Amino acid sequence: MWMIRRIALAVAVVGFIPIAMAGFAFVLAWIFECPVSERGLRPCPAFGTDIQWLIEFLLISAIPASVMLIPPAMAIVVGWAVAEAINFFRAGPP
Repeated sequence: MWMIRRIALAVAVVGFIPIAMAGFAFVLAWIFECPVSERGLRPCPAFGTDIQWLIEFLLISAIPASVMLIPPAMAIVVGWAVAEAINFFRAGPP
C-alpha cells in the first residue's frame, strides 16, 4: 500500500504544477507592479531587465498544462482514495 501512496502523492504534486506556475506569474507581476490583462502585458522592468516574457510564458504554458495534467491527476488521486477506503474497510476494527 505504501507504493500506491507514493505514486498518488507524486501524481498530486505533478497535477499541482500548472497552478503553481500561474500563481508564481501573478506573484511576480504583483511584486513588480506589472499590470496583467487580456490585452497582453506591458513592459515590466525588474532588476534592470524586462520580465514580461517570463510572466507571459508562465501564464500561457499553465493553461494547456492544466488541461493535460489536472484531470488525470484528479482521477488517479480519487482512485487512490478508493483503494485506501477498500483497504481500511477490509482490515476491520483494530
